[in-house]
Amino acid sequence: MNEHGYIRSIHRHLPPELLKWKIHDNYAGGVPDCFYAGAAGQLWVEYKWISKLPTRPETVVKPKLSAQQLAWLIKMSGLSIPCAVIIGSPDGGLLLNNPSEWSQGLVNKEVRERLRNAKQIAKKLQTLCMETDENGNTQTVARQPRNIKED
Repeated sequence: MNEHGYIRSIHRHLPPELLKWKIHDNYAGGVPDCFYAGAAGQLWVEYKWISKLPTRPETVVKPKLSAQQLAWLIKMSGLSIPCAVIIGSPDGGLLLNNPSEWSQGLVNKEVRERLRNAKQIAKKLQTLCMETDENGNTQTVARQPRNIKED
């Protein structure tokens, strides 16, 4: 598997009501791989694939973000625009939504404790972007849009 296949494995588990946009932009460097939007919010996600996780528990696992990707994610997060990095591997995936985790990484022991399968990662994306009822079922009614004030 590779990064593209990993993203597809997650998208396969997302409900159709959740907008998912796989981005390929040759003109603007640093733009994240995907954008998700639902009734509860939106999320920009940069995916990183690691073909093999380290074996030693103390080894730091750090997503290999380019300087442009890291700058984009930090800038948007600073503007209160939700961003995350998802690390995928044959052993599972990990959603990082803290800028310090993107830049400094996590020790392998913690990564392995937080690994989830593609279906669980998709469920987390769904939870972050879509409203659910008391039983965890997805709500399809969007919030009322904010009015844009004219000058």
